[in-house]
Amino acid sequence: MAQPIAEHTAQPLTATGAHQPWWVRAVLLPVAAPLIYQIAVSASRGSRRAFERVATLTVIVPIAIIGVDVIPGVCPPWYAVLQVVCMLPIVRVAFLTRGSVLRAAFPRQGRADPR
Repeated sequence: MAQPIAEHTAQPLTATGAHQPWWVRAVLLPVAAPLIYQIAVSASRGSRRAFERVATLTVIVPIAIIGVDVIPGVCPPWYAVLQVVCMLPIVRVAFLTRGSVLRAAFPRQGRADPR
């Protein structure tokens, strides 16, 4: 009797498996870094849109990366710890982009005064 296709195509999610999904992020994150850097440079030059993108990315990226790392068997423990350490500066930027100084530097435009 034939087995379902899903059983034939399932890939192991273990640190020692032949198909390790965590290495993909090890390649993709450095590829994405120059793009994120360009957005940050645009924000530093006064682009409100770029500032909003930086503020959004600094919240979403750590949650997504750490969220995937806590799934048992997705990556080896040493890699999960390394990812958390690498996310600490990004989390700091998330707090900075929500501070009063940067919010004042990038006021919302096109909104009516709530008074």
